Amino acid sequence: MASSVSSPPREGLTPTQWFSDFRDLYNESIADACTDLGLYYDRYAPPAGARPAVGSAAGPVGEEWREVMSRFLEQLARRYDLYQTRTSEDGDDLAWLRPGVSWQVCAVIRQVEEAKDSVLARDLPEALASGAEFVVLILYPDSPLPPGIRSLEHATEHWERRVAESALALGADRPILLATLSSGCWEHPAPWRASVWEPGTRSTRRLN
Repeated sequence: MASSVSSPPREGLTPTQWFSDFRDLYNESIADACTDLGLYYDRYAPPAGARPAVGSAAGPVGEEWREVMSRFLEQLARRYDLYQTRTSEDGDDLAWLRPGVSWQVCAVIRQVEEAKDSVLARDLPEALASGAEFVVLILYPDSPLPPGIRSLEHATEHWERRVAESALALGADRPILLATLSSGCWEHPAPWRASVWEPGTRSTRRLN
């Protein structure tokens, strides 16, 4: 299957372009059972009309999912002529390196399975400490739903606000991309949402 995702330039990757290409390639992949993502969806997605409810733990999360996503992200990195590696022995972060004399860290991506306070206490500070040009947090904001919140949209807004507050408190000096999907989502195409906290404006901008 020919991909519709364009080949981006080697230099100057931005969070906006990253998310656009991520979403396009993701949706191509889940529709093709010859890809790791497509095979995962084909194997585990419930029958049509039997979609899990918001807040369900029956969606694409877990150790196997993390590995499938890591391989998918490596495929995306290669489109930018970047090299993907893990930043620690426990594999919390995926770093995208730009080859050269100093192997510059272009992006650091952290997949977060549980939307809890540890996202702000540990995940975000550690990702920012990498020195990457920008940070990506992949989060399932209804895993679990925050107390008192009943919808995915409100949960997403809740985490956008908390990430922005944390970025200000940490004195973040690089963009933070928050990419979100329901933990119970099996839709084609997948309704990923994204926002970017930008240090220049010290505010959050929705990408879609």
